[in-house]
Amino acid sequence: MKKRYGISLHLTKDYKTLVEKSLYLAFYYAKEGDLASCLKELKFAEDKIRDEKLKKDCRCLIGQIEYMVREGIKGKSVVEDIEKLLKLVK
Repeated sequence: MKKRYGISLHLTKDYKTLVEKSLYLAFYYAKEGDLASCLKELKFAEDKIRDEKLKKDCRCLIGQIEYMVREGIKGKSVVEDIEKLLKLVK
């Protein structure tokens, strides 16, 4: 993330920034169709989320994407769901 944002996020304790940037990356990976990388970023964000409701929403989204990857389903609904999650974090 340092290349993209100019800060070393793994060294920070600012969890809100960490989660927000990770969700942005997941959003862009989903737009590109790279669901494996999207899933990786969502799992990273889930570990850092402190709010239980947001964590539950993130887990639900992770489950949905894992199912889509397993079944080979392509869809744009993931992008919209990540965008909704991003709005909740802000």
